[in-house]
Amino acid sequence: MITFSTTTFYIAMDKNIDFKALAAELAALEKQGKGQGEDLLIARVLHNMSPTRWKEFCKVYPASKWGAVPVSSLPISQMADEEENAYLWGDELKYAIMAEKFTEQVGRELLRMARVGGELSIFCCQLMPIKKDAKIYLTLENLLVSILKDALEPCDSIATDVKGNPLVLLPGTGPIRSRHLCERLQQKYASESKKISPGIFISMGVVSIAQGEKSSAEDLVNRVSVALLKARNETTHLHQIGPETLDERSTLVHSDEKRFLFFGGA
Repeated sequence: MITFSTTTFYIAMDKNIDFKALAAELAALEKQGKGQGEDLLIARVLHNMSPTRWKEFCKVYPASKWGAVPVSSLPISQMADEEENAYLWGDELKYAIMAEKFTEQVGRELLRMARVGGELSIFCCQLMPIKKDAKIYLTLENLLVSILKDALEPCDSIATDVKGNPLVLLPGTGPIRSRHLCERLQQKYASESKKISPGIFISMGVVSIAQGEKSSAEDLVNRVSVALLKARNETTHLHQIGPETLDERSTLVHSDEKRFLFFGGA
């Protein structure tokens, strides 16, 4: 279980940050947190530390298990004093960590595909329209997660993007199977959500890739976000990006069948 601490550790840093000292402090804190039974997620503020400088630090110390999220110039203590701000900040951090771990998993699947072949798909979904009633929206979100879990196989992975939208990795699944799965999920959700709030549907963006296509894990996740945005303008609320559209794939299959029948009958 992960809990979010209201205790914040501040480190005064300038532009000439001592990477060695920072690594030592983080390692000491990590060592103190081990063996306590319950995991604790601790936030530390690094003043004047840009995302670029953080990436440089991670290159120097690649074994570091720490993640970083850009924050505003407001002190986190001020955010924590206001319940709403503290809640949003905690969610932002949680989603960023899950999205990062998901991207790492996609990278591992791409390496496996490069060695043994295959294909994979990723889809992201969002509730539409967004309900202002927080309690109803939470119930609708829980329903979506429940439906996703029931439909997925043990080899699939589910997380969220940085905005909290469900993000799913389907290893060994191509464009046709992934689209059919998304369509079934949309139908099931539309049917189940009527009992909670009529008129709610899920907008879905899908990206599929086959062996041989050059793409990074970060690029694939970004393309899923683009597909999700485009899905809002689709009548089906579903937009797919892949090596071939369904129409092109169907044409190829029919063409192969005709060619086989022609030569088989000669």
